[in-house]
Amino acid sequence: MDWFTVYMNAYTEVFDPHTNYYSPKDKEDFDTNFTGKVIGIGAIIQEKKGNLYLGALTIGAPAWKSKQLSEGDKILKVKSKPKEDAVNVVGMLSDEAVRLIRGEKGTPVTLTVQKKDGTTKDVTMIREEVAIEDTFARSIVVNSNGKKYGFINLPSFNADFENPNGRNASDDIKNEIIKLRGQGIEGIVLDLRNNGGGSLTEVGDIMGLFMNAGPYVQVKDGNGKIQTLKNKQEAPIWTGPLVIMQNELSASASEILAGAMQDAGRAMIIGSPQSFGKGTVQTFVDLNRFLNTEDDFGSLKLTIQKFYRITGESTQRKGIVSDIQMKDFFTYAEVGERYDDYALAWDKIPATSFQKLNYFNVQALEKASNDRMAKNAKYQLLLESAQWREQLDKEETITLNINKFNDLMKQRKSQIEKFKSLTKFENGLQFSMYQNEIDREKKDEAFKKKSEIWVKNLKKDLYLQEAMNIMADMSVKS
Repeated sequence: MDWFTVYMNAYTEVFDPHTNYYSPKDKEDFDTNFTGKVIGIGAIIQEKKGNLYLGALTIGAPAWKSKQLSEGDKILKVKSKPKEDAVNVVGMLSDEAVRLIRGEKGTPVTLTVQKKDGTTKDVTMIREEVAIEDTFARSIVVNSNGKKYGFINLPSFNADFENPNGRNASDDIKNEIIKLRGQGIEGIVLDLRNNGGGSLTEVGDIMGLFMNAGPYVQVKDGNGKIQTLKNKQEAPIWTGPLVIMQNELSASASEILAGAMQDAGRAMIIGSPQSFGKGTVQTFVDLNRFLNTEDDFGSLKLTIQKFYRITGESTQRKGIVSDIQMKDFFTYAEVGERYDDYALAWDKIPATSFQKLNYFNVQALEKASNDRMAKNAKYQLLLESAQWREQLDKEETITLNINKFNDLMKQRKSQIEKFKSLTKFENGLQFSMYQNEIDREKKDEAFKKKSEIWVKNLKKDLYLQEAMNIMADMSVKS
């Protein structure tokens, strides 16, 4: 089935990069990522030289809570059900082992593992619903130059269509804005970096939290029929300064939200020169509906429409161009739809009617930021490091002359030494968690660990530092 999937995708992707065949297990994985939850033990399974090992453990999940498992343990057997024999997983593909480990909520699963000291032990856990941490929105208060701002990270436009009470991105963002407002913040930074998209309906609902009703995207099908999707909410809960951060991995729904907010003049878009450039809509077609069989033949993901901004421009290939452009590691690499041989072309349709707001002076904000970044030694060093890495990736030959080789290695080591200071960088911003989160940390070790890692990474974020500078420069016109 794995090889059949590879073969079919070699065929389907000639039509466009997002027309794909999904085997039954691939479709299950897709649904898991989309809803942001899985029933299992919360561990990554890695394959090395025919053996399976435990990778990173999700903090707070059954594997982590057991205190008996750790990253690097070799998995020998999996007992999926109490009355069944354990299955030897040595030499098994990681996907197959994962399916044995996953199961119904509240049921036991036993892993036989070999520890690094050579001892073998059986560890029984009860499967739980494990939230995929990189899926849900989270916010924090940022203190910068004596002022308080809100920072919201949205990793995915998640939605749980099968559960009416399930989590979705717009409700999460709404809750985070309400919490931030209670802290008396003066502006909000919404981080869409590395957000590959998700549910299109969530875009309109999130847009409605920041501005009045209006169109946010146009879609055109293969017959040329154009439809305009509108946010119908007339009750924004944040009307103050808004900055949206993006990078080359911000795609699809991220680009629609950033593009709509940019076109309406509601938010400043900052970050990489352009986003990913995925301007197409897909739907799943269940292949079994065409066949009279009990077997599961999987699904086809078909591209059925293209996105267009409210100005009529496609987001395909070109993505969203940032108002204030800051390069990063991806800028020098070939990341984006435009680098795919079979990506659909960029085109344009007529604009739809929309109201343009006049919240800020883009040119003045851009000039002030560019002046700051030109003098920012750490930013300039980061760009030098990014270019050097990309240059190394493109090298196809290396000298076999020992003296020349040693000289080259010395040169590379000195370059690495030069870039080491980037790992020690701290942006000087202060972060304040909510009181209920501080209280929760005292009782919940898993939550405390997650929060510590998150804040540590935020303190090293050079781009967030500049986002706060831009926020300070912004003033809302009445």
